[in-house]
Amino acid sequence: MSYPEPLYHGETGLINAALEPAGRAPEVRYPAGGTAHYLATGESTGGQFGLYRWEMAAAQGGPGPHFHRSISESFYVLSGAIQLYDGARWIDGEPGDFLFLVTAGEVAVRVATGGGLEREVARLGAGDFFGEMSLMTGERRSATVTAATPVECYLLDKAAFETVLRGRPAVAEPLAEVLAHRRVELLAARDGLDQEARSRQVAAAQVDLLRRIRDFFGLQDDGRHHV
Repeated sequence: MSYPEPLYHGETGLINAALEPAGRAPEVRYPAGGTAHYLATGESTGGQFGLYRWEMAAAQGGPGPHFHRSISESFYVLSGAIQLYDGARWIDGEPGDFLFLVTAGEVAVRVATGGGLEREVARLGAGDFFGEMSLMTGERRSATVTAATPVECYLLDKAAFETVLRGRPAVAEPLAEVLAHRRVELLAARDGLDQEARSRQVAAAQVDLLRRIRDFFGLQDDGRHHV
């Protein structure tokens, strides 16, 4: 990974951080019920980026299909679902729609242990992946993953994974096995399960997760697609 040319040439750094409280009032309220928070405007970042939090109402809102000539936009969905137009078709964006494939570096996996504390339960490196539970079953993420060293990753979205799964539906079974072991490892770290309890839970989780993967992607037991 490389960085752009430096914009700041001082030696001590700048005192210019700003905390935006979660409960502050939004800058914009829309008649349909949605709101917009201006977390970081282009003016406040010197034109480097803008960051906005949109809380959308159930009623359809927002502009029609359009494109920008001077900026690009990225969306990260925290909850619910949103339809986005990619220039050719409408796609549904939902939380956890990416699988991260680590190609270099190392990430730390942490789980909440109560009282606002977290415990590191695993380290993942080149060839490992994370984010699979949410991508493959629609389940909310149950762990936090942070970079322990500089990291490079490939991102695989739900649509691309679905293409792989439709072409090779048999991969659902070994993936369910991996997911089952990871789920139980997280539970064991949180609840202190012994080896016998882990083995029982892995077997049950594998059956459950395989069913959920097939249901989530509309696959029958033989791997064929159904609607």
